[in-house]
Amino acid sequence: KIFVALLLLFELQVFAAPETDVLHAPEMVALVRQHPPLPPVTPRLTLLLMPGLSDASADFWAGALAFLRNVLLASWCAFLACPYRATLSGFLYLIGAFAYSVLGSVALQYNLGHSTQAMLIFVPMASYAFISLESERATAWLRKVLLHCVLAPLYLFAGIAKIRHVGLIPMLDGEWIGKTLEPTGRTVWPGVNELLQARPFAVLMALGNFVMEIGLPLLVLFQTTPRSAHWVWCALFAMFGFVFHVLIFFLIGPNFMRMCLMFILALNPLGIVAPGKESPKRQVPLSEKRTGTVQMVLSNADRLRGLFATAAFLSWFLVQYSGDLLHLSGLYAWDEETDPYWPVPELSMFQVNLGSKAQSTFRGPGWL
Repeated sequence: KIFVALLLLFELQVFAAPETDVLHAPEMVALVRQHPPLPPVTPRLTLLLMPGLSDASADFWAGALAFLRNVLLASWCAFLACPYRATLSGFLYLIGAFAYSVLGSVALQYNLGHSTQAMLIFVPMASYAFISLESERATAWLRKVLLHCVLAPLYLFAGIAKIRHVGLIPMLDGEWIGKTLEPTGRTVWPGVNELLQARPFAVLMALGNFVMEIGLPLLVLFQTTPRSAHWVWCALFAMFGFVFHVLIFFLIGPNFMRMCLMFILALNPLGIVAPGKESPKRQVPLSEKRTGTVQMVLSNADRLRGLFATAAFLSWFLVQYSGDLLHLSGLYAWDEETDPYWPVPELSMFQVNLGSKAQSTFRGPGWL
């Protein structure tokens, strides 16, 4: 509930201004009054969600999206106000999650970027746990899918995209960091931006970014034993990411502040403040004691959650491999973007254009 409340506050412009966000979708449609021009590989969601959109019908579709926004606010406010009951709370959250996904997808079509996809993936996926939040297995799945199927892949492939299109050395020399810090229109302290563009500080920030996007995600995904060491890396990844985006908030703008909410949830602070009761231990059959194995009984809900989590995890690889095939086949030049943006982005994190089309972001020879 705290997570949903903070997300609503964020989307209601407490921390998002001047970024356009999920709740701006009706105003975007009313302003543009047509389908947005999109790259060839980006799905045309507005054609599906708003068929026949034109100057004559724009007010109708903007009104429909405004109604959907009211549904989102009403359902999630009711979810926050009502005591938790699995069926009712799950239903209210599911309605809000559906509305959030539709509004966010439409808004993304009109303002292509990389700051909303993680939330657009996680919010509907969380619906599969909201009907059984009293189950320790469901809540553990919720945090694990957030870390392993959303956050870690997002940062890992953001780093891999930089290495693919820019190269390892240009990624570490700090030049692209300096170019990113050049615009100071939204920074809190312009003088700090100018200081950080100097060579030693830019290199240090580039190294920190490399740790955040390559080192820590790999440790989170591949370090599984011992369990204590694994969760140390997960906690370090979440805390590092939180601090990283707070700094970005002051230096560049609020575009990635949604990630802070997700890192807070991944850290499970309420589990530290008020740890839950231990689950009752089941009687282990004698046959299992003799063989030294314990069989876990999975419910249909567990299998469904596992299926959706696996699909979400593999979707990140699918986007990367399809981008590689498009470039290696010669259909796209190395400096042409093949980013579908929805539902899973390819590039992410400070990427606007590549190669000769770069705009205050990446500039380099594009080493493969």
